[in-house]
Amino acid sequence: MKKVFVFDLDDTLMVGTDIFPEVFDVLDFLYNQGDVPMLLSKGDKVVQDRKFSAIDAGNNFFRSRVVDQKTPEVFEKLVGGFMTYHPWYSVGNDYISDIAPALEVGFKGIWIPNETWENQDDTDKIRSSVDWSRCIEMKSLMELKERYREL
Repeated sequence: MKKVFVFDLDDTLMVGTDIFPEVFDVLDFLYNQGDVPMLLSKGDKVVQDRKFSAIDAGNNFFRSRVVDQKTPEVFEKLVGGFMTYHPWYSVGNDYISDIAPALEVGFKGIWIPNETWENQDDTDKIRSSVDWSRCIEMKSLMELKERYREL
């Protein structure tokens, strides 16, 4: 069954305008599986548009969108009534903004936290509140390809 992956941009696919090296390999893999990668990023539209250009969002993602905030309503609108036809996954580094609102409307989550010594305590607190029945944690984007059969 075709899967839909809604990716966060900042710190999930790229930092600044530097694209993580595995991004295009993972996207190619998903397209070869017949899946649908989308891009959903929050923030200033001018800044995000530069990043969308750097990653060539129009050619590498089925749909790409910049929003002010990621809310359950934003994810619900993105689905547009197609939730029953495909499993939907929200993929991001920020559980609270990238994953939790999507879980509220039936998505599954793929959380790729960027842990540093500065945020270790926060990450541990967040882990204690994660709905592990609907979300998995990965160490890197490449792990999505490696653990694909688990999804």
